[in-house]
Amino acid sequence: MRKFFFVLSSILLFQMCSSAETINVVSSQKKLNGVTLSSEISLKEKKIFLKNIGAGLRVKKKFVMNFDVYVGELLVQEPEKVKKNENEVLESLVQQKAVGFQLTFLRSVEMEAIKNSFQEAFRANSIDINSTDIKEFLEKVVEMGNMQKGEHFSVIVTKNEKASESLLLVDKKNNVLQFKDGQWSKNIFSIWFGKTEDPGVQKMRSQILN
Repeated sequence: MRKFFFVLSSILLFQMCSSAETINVVSSQKKLNGVTLSSEISLKEKKIFLKNIGAGLRVKKKFVMNFDVYVGELLVQEPEKVKKNENEVLESLVQQKAVGFQLTFLRSVEMEAIKNSFQEAFRANSIDINSTDIKEFLEKVVEMGNMQKGEHFSVIVTKNEKASESLLLVDKKNNVLQFKDGQWSKNIFSIWFGKTEDPGVQKMRSQILN
């Protein structure tokens, strides 16, 4: 088991102040499509520990070919409270104190393509892609730069004392962007666990939940 320690700078995009967050990623001995899966992720300043409860392969069909795009990993603070069925999983994630989703890429991918796939998911779940918060999130996703094989990024949502939520976007260089507090979890995690007609997302979700 390996431990990687990253001291990551967080930038409050709207309040224009910075803070530091120490994140500890512990890798497991498990692999999926050559990717070493995480066992847990901890956020020192927030005193949050996320445990990996499943991983799946995201496949995208283009013309008549299927392409392996990324390995997705779901990490939560309270694994015992996750309802591992497709009809209830999203709502159970919303109730978590903290949830993370990590994407490790298996090929070169343009971030505009990732942005487009996120937009499709938002539309399928009746989420306004023109809202200020969602537009800002999508812009920052693109600004991370195109992904190469082996690179990763992740999103983490944590609940705060006043029932609001913080969204953290961890880029491939392990920099952290923190967005203004709001109600993030249902919108963000609907990308992978909400309504979808995409068979690639459906298959990955099934792998994560089983």
